[in-house]
Amino acid sequence: MGDGRPSGHEKRRGEATKKNVRLPILFLEDQEKIWRELQAALRGIWPVRCVSTVREARELIASGQVFAGAMLDVVLPDGRGTEILTMLRRSQPSVRIVMVTGYHDRDVIEASYRAGAEYMQKPFKWEHYTAFARRIALSELIPDDDVSCRHLGFFAAERELSIRETEVLALAAQHLDRCETARRLGLSPRTVQQYAEALSKKCGGTELRQLAWNVCAALTNEEAARAEAREREAIWALTSRA
Repeated sequence: MGDGRPSGHEKRRGEATKKNVRLPILFLEDQEKIWRELQAALRGIWPVRCVSTVREARELIASGQVFAGAMLDVVLPDGRGTEILTMLRRSQPSVRIVMVTGYHDRDVIEASYRAGAEYMQKPFKWEHYTAFARRIALSELIPDDDVSCRHLGFFAAERELSIRETEVLALAAQHLDRCETARRLGLSPRTVQQYAEALSKKCGGTELRQLAWNVCAALTNEEAARAEAREREAIWALTSRA
């Protein structure tokens, strides 16, 4: 909205976050085989809403449905996924979107990046679906911090962490204790402890607090490297003018 107030979609997103409700991923794809693969890959991990036409996607968004993320095929029987990309960006600017297609299309790639969307080319592997869901989970927990989301995403993928394990680690990296982590995720403290123990086993016996410290240290190093690079660029720009 132009007056700076959140839209109805964004208000509903905020309400869902407070209630620990996982919003669905919108998957726009006309090949039933592919969206059945997505549903199977994310079953029990993240809710999915699959539609096969631009019209269905348009109607869902117009009805007020809010999404955590969207995977949009580019070429559909009744239009193009870029129309839904534009519609989502207007109504739900914070939603994470990836455009998917079976061929390399420079125009679509450029349009995707201009709209703040990712781009993926078919065929998919199951890990592509789960990696996208993991990034959505992290963006819900670490808003407006792409560096943290990216680093945690790489760390989680490397060690094959589940979505819940990734969420527990992300909150531990923000120095939240077990009870607060449980409240944020809608779990019991005992369940959080079980995830922490599973995390430790997957990471060579390192306890959760140390793991979180390692993640924070890596992020600090990355930020320091970025700051140093910016400083070098600024010095180069000044000296080149002289």
